[in-house]
Amino acid sequence: MSSNYDPSAISSPGFCRLVGLIDLGIRFEMNRFFFSYRSLVDQYEACSFGDILYSNYLLVPLQQIYDVHLRKHVWIEHSTILKYLRLKPDQVLFSLETLFIPYENDLEIIRYYSQVLLNGIIKKSIQPLLYMIAIHHLNGFLFDQTRTDQFNLQQMIMKDLQMISINEKVLFEVL
Repeated sequence: MSSNYDPSAISSPGFCRLVGLIDLGIRFEMNRFFFSYRSLVDQYEACSFGDILYSNYLLVPLQQIYDVHLRKHVWIEHSTILKYLRLKPDQVLFSLETLFIPYENDLEIIRYYSQVLLNGIIKKSIQPLLYMIAIHHLNGFLFDQTRTDQFNLQQMIMKDLQMISINEKVLFEVL
């Protein structure tokens, strides 16, 4: 059976224009989705009261397979909603694995994970799923020996963790 595949076709100007249009279409759709997701987050913040189903809808784009800007929008830009995302792991309606794998590699989000944990913005007893997500990705970052270029950030977060630990120890000794 002969094949009609012509390898030179992928370098043709027509094919390149088609790929460019497809890429433009994907970017346009991603921008439309991001705008819709922002509206969903705003609505959640305004009137969800931590509804389990609504929280699940909000979590879907926060999976690691999706664009980092979606995670940044919730964790950083709209961090006030974190107090309402009180889902337990057994309340998530999709595979938990997608929230944890692969490890987060965006330094801004990793830095924010450490801040929300150190400042008590999310707590294991109140937001157990968010707590698990933050701890998982922060541990992955702190103990990854292959990240030599981010050594300074690793050291800074470790010092912050040690200071919190020392402060809590002093506080408990005083009480």
